[in-house]
Amino acid sequence: MKTRRKSAVWAMSMALAAPLLISACGGGRDHSDSPASATTPEPAPEAEPVPASASESIEGFIGYLQELAASPSDTLEPADTSMVSAPTDETSEPLQVN
Repeated sequence: MKTRRKSAVWAMSMALAAPLLISACGGGRDHSDSPASATTPEPAPEAEPVPASASESIEGFIGYLQELAASPSDTLEPADTSMVSAPTDETSEPLQVN
């Protein structure tokens, strides 16, 4: 009977201690309110508006795409391309895209 009681007490204490131990691992963040440790991220630079030449000619469209690919796109806001329609021309020679 003593062994069963010890097992029950042990199980109950583990059941109560486990959530306390798990909640104590709060991710290691420093919760100090000192202004020296507070850093505010810089806002992302605004995306340049799509130039009108991107919809007017194939050369302008390819030029815009090359500028967009060369920009630091991981820090820019998304470009609004809803008003851009890729121009088509059935008479000119194909252009090489680098």
